[in-house]
Amino acid sequence: MSGSEVVRMAIPVLPEPLPGTPGRPPLPRLASPVPNPAIRGRDAKGEGHFGASRDGGRRTHLGIDLIAAPGTPVLSAIGGTVSRLGWAYGGDPHYRYVEVTAPTGLVIRHFYVAPLVKADEAVEAGRTLLGTVQDLTRRYPGITNHLHLEARQAADPELRSHRVRDFAGRVTDLYKTYPVIDPTPLLPS
Repeated sequence: MSGSEVVRMAIPVLPEPLPGTPGRPPLPRLASPVPNPAIRGRDAKGEGHFGASRDGGRRTHLGIDLIAAPGTPVLSAIGGTVSRLGWAYGGDPHYRYVEVTAPTGLVIRHFYVAPLVKADEAVEAGRTLLGTVQDLTRRYPGITNHLHLEARQAADPELRSHRVRDFAGRVTDLYKTYPVIDPTPLLPS
């Protein structure tokens, strides 16, 4: 392989159950996390639909970007528990996300949100205020401000933190190993 070839990472995606066999429960409809959700179109930094090309085609967009101005209230897209408050970029404390896990194991991460909730707090879909949209233009000049929404299915619905310690005591984040779900068809039309 030459140095100019791009190796695409394999991304786990939930397989569809075979017809006539018991499969996983149907995915729930999501509540609208922002008013009048519209997916970010093309701007100076790309576009916001699921599967859009990133980094010159080296990776794909694993969520959707819903247009929202800084300060816009963000409601939980699903009911469940706040399983994690994290940083969108490890080296940048300015951008946060709120992760909510449903009882079925569906995990939704709401990115670029200044959190107003705490970990382990119970939330209701479309009713609980998670926080407000953060301004992305400082990090990405020319981008359309938005809420990034990611969905994955936990292998073990009982696992709430998605972070476990291995035999050496190191913390492993299982979230990135979970199958990715396109949240677009789950949003209200």
